[in-house]
Amino acid sequence: MATALLVVAHHRADSLTAHIADRARVRLEKDGRTVDVLDLHAEGFDPRMTVADEPDWGDRDKTYSAEVRAHMRRIDAADLIVVVFPVWWYGLPAVLKGWIDRVWNYGFAYGRPPARLGGKRMLWLALAGQSREEYAGHGLGDASPTS
Repeated sequence: MATALLVVAHHRADSLTAHIADRARVRLEKDGRTVDVLDLHAEGFDPRMTVADEPDWGDRDKTYSAEVRAHMRRIDAADLIVVVFPVWWYGLPAVLKGWIDRVWNYGFAYGRPPARLGGKRMLWLALAGQSREEYAGHGLGDASPTS
C-alpha cells in the first residue's frame, strides 16, 4: 500500500496549517494511502543542530542520532512526502528548517548514489496570507520577470 509522510510544522492545533494538514490527511486516506502524520511540534522535534547530526564530509556512512535515524526511516517508508507549513518572514518556520538540516543529511538525502529522496514525490503546501494591499505595500503586488 502506498504511504504518505505528512509533515506538519505549526505549534497550534487550531491553526490554519493544522486544518489544511488534516484536510490533506483525509484526502490522502480517501485516495487509499496509509498516512504517517509527523507533527514536528507535537512530537517534540528539536530543530537545533548537534555534533551528533552535523554532516561529516569525510564519512558519508556516519551514524546520526537515534532521533534523526527514526525520522530517516519514516522518510524511507513513504513514497510521497507532503509538508504543510506557514510562511513566516518569507521563509520556513525554524522547526521545519531544523528538520531539513538535521534529517536530510549527508549520506542520506545527498552525497551518495542512489539518492534516498530520489523517486519520491513531494508536495509543499506553504500557507501565507495578506491582503492584496499589504502585498503591494511590500512591493510584491506586481511580481513579474524582467528581461
